[in-house]
Amino acid sequence: MVPRGPASGIHRPQASRELALDQALSGALTDIEQAFSDAASPGRQFLARAWPASLAGS
Repeated sequence: MVPRGPASGIHRPQASRELALDQALSGALTDIEQAFSDAASPGRQFLARAWPASLAGS
């Protein structure tokens, strides 16, 4: 069995790129979420937290 991961000493540039992309995507999604939150009125923000659309049903 070949050891894997940081402790194995094997450098995996593909994993580094994937991590960088994951971090970039996470940052972009956080920015989008913040922009939507900033655009909503305080009442709408409260409603979204207290009764999310996913619970409201059709």
